[in-house]
Amino acid sequence: MISAPEPHPLDFDWRFDAQSVDKLAQIIPSTTPIIALGCPSLATRFRELGNDAILIDRQPIQGAEGQIELDIQTDPPRKFKALTAIVDPPWYPGHLFRWVSWAAACVGEGGEVYASMWPPGTRPTGEIEYLKARKWMDTWATVSELEYQPTYKIPIFELASLQSSEAGPLAQSPRVGRLLRIKVNEVPPLPSISPSGECWRRFVFNDYQIAIRKSAEEPNPPALNQLSNADGWIWPYVSRRAPHRDKIDIWSSRNEVAQATGVRPLTEAFRALSASQSTTDFDYLISQFPFLTDWKLTRPPYWRTREWLHLQ
Repeated sequence: MISAPEPHPLDFDWRFDAQSVDKLAQIIPSTTPIIALGCPSLATRFRELGNDAILIDRQPIQGAEGQIELDIQTDPPRKFKALTAIVDPPWYPGHLFRWVSWAAACVGEGGEVYASMWPPGTRPTGEIEYLKARKWMDTWATVSELEYQPTYKIPIFELASLQSSEAGPLAQSPRVGRLLRIKVNEVPPLPSISPSGECWRRFVFNDYQIAIRKSAEEPNPPALNQLSNADGWIWPYVSRRAPHRDKIDIWSSRNEVAQATGVRPLTEAFRALSASQSTTDFDYLISQFPFLTDWKLTRPPYWRTREWLHLQ
């Protein structure tokens, strides 16, 4: 089995730790197939236990068999012969409503959805948002909060933010969730979630991921700058509430960021590097974009490269 690349901040990619993967596999009924939305490690564990599991994820390399590449934010749900789904959405109300409704449409009336959501104290408005979500779910499902609280591994991008000299209260996540069991009495209408309309181009080099906002590729004079509230090239936050987050145009899985315009040559150089895997091309790339000497971009040879696009 090929492992997934490093988590990337644009995916809100916190992954269950090994203890939680084992415990959730015990808690969730062994119906088959099981739909896993945004939790590849759990989908893999179900398959190891002999249960058919279908992973739904927009990130194309998640290291899980049976993956279907769909973006829950923009793609319509599919009907599977499944009675159970496990959902691990980004911990924001719009994402929760969309992902839980999407899962409910997959399992249908009488099915169950298990959802991990933010714990108390996640943000100032968190408890109000939680109660609003529960009230909404109660209109179409029978909902209970389970005693078990799933825990998460700390992703490498969060380690970078915590090690930054500028690290503050928005530099870390709770890394522990609340687990809901949602018995679907009727399938709710599917809420829309409006992407920003920004398209990101993603590159994978072995485990390292880098994203470039497509609008930054426009044919302007090339310009690359550090953000004023970053620690050099390091983004010292993981929260979506961080100031000037919308100004990031290049973003790596190590929480390296830059504000940029006119970087189509950078995209073309990454694409050439992916194709050639040449150290000469790598050195040429670095000579053209010296800021990368401070980043953790993986040198060739590469055993895995990938380019893909998504809306955010």
